[in-house]
Amino acid sequence: MDARPIAPASLGALHLLVVDDDEEVREITAKMLETGGHRVDQAEDAARALERLDAQRYDAVLTDVVMPRTSGVVLRAEVSKRWPDLLVVLTSAYPPEAVTEALPVVPKPFDSATLLRVLGDLVAEHRSKR
Repeated sequence: MDARPIAPASLGALHLLVVDDDEEVREITAKMLETGGHRVDQAEDAARALERLDAQRYDAVLTDVVMPRTSGVVLRAEVSKRWPDLLVVLTSAYPPEAVTEALPVVPKPFDSATLLRVLGDLVAEHRSKR
């Protein structure tokens, strides 16, 4: 029996963009999401993320908060201006209340099951508001 976590059936497979300046964290996060049945692209910073977002459509973006040059919070603001319907989920080793009270934050470190569950919940909630 396969015990791998999978994308909730109601959501289907999502096309996600993972943004993190730490290559190892970015790779591990992408692998967790791929194991969960999602298609994942990666970007090492906000500038590259915006290039990818200009080039193709995503269901959601997961971005680290603390990155050189442009933070995940600033990236989220830019994404919200350019693609107002796109869900951006922040990831951070800082407590969520230290990042912001109004935005979804997945606290690091996270395991695959937690990441997939929280992402699924956030995507479902986001879709229900559209």
